[in-house]
Amino acid sequence: MNCSCLAYASANISVGGSGCITWGTELIDLRQFVDGGQDFYIRLAASELRDNSKKKHGIIIVVVTFSMLMLLLGSIGYCLWKKKKNINGCWRKKARHLSFDTIITQQVSDDEGSRRNNTDLPLFDFETLLMATQKFFIANQLGESGFGIVYKGKLEDNQEMAVKRLSKSSSQGLEEFRNEVILIAKLQHINLVRLLGYCIQGEDKMLNL
Repeated sequence: MNCSCLAYASANISVGGSGCITWGTELIDLRQFVDGGQDFYIRLAASELRDNSKKKHGIIIVVVTFSMLMLLLGSIGYCLWKKKKNINGCWRKKARHLSFDTIITQQVSDDEGSRRNNTDLPLFDFETLLMATQKFFIANQLGESGFGIVYKGKLEDNQEMAVKRLSKSSSQGLEEFRNEVILIAKLQHINLVRLLGYCIQGEDKMLNL
């Protein structure tokens, strides 16, 4: 092995040459080909190779770190946007229910024969009615009409009630449901019917009698 060799190239095989040509000192007698040519190998110091390797390694680290940082920031931004969207949705639903309850209470209170202590109409949560009716078990059905199904239920304090669950395919909207609640609430003040409360959960609208 020739340790003093600085560079080498294969002999010009196009003219029948063989073997290789080496350079031990200055790189002279070189040719520059416009097209084609042969490979030329130059010996580099180990320090130069290490520096080049370090540069590549550093570039890779920077690129990977930057990519991970962008991914992390994107994930955080998406989570914050999702959380804000859910909070706004919950507030809109809550405000809608509170507004609904306020309108009902006001209209019932305005009725001449109503008394203030009888105008409170509890807003039941869906889970309470789900447990009371055993997840709307078919055996608990009391009746059915074009507007929905009536189930019998029992609260945790053993109070029995009937739950009228309006059909999702019914044409009755929130306004019609509000009017029905107001009408029944007014009627209960002259002891014609009893209304325990109501429930609104998504597309579900229920009366608790």
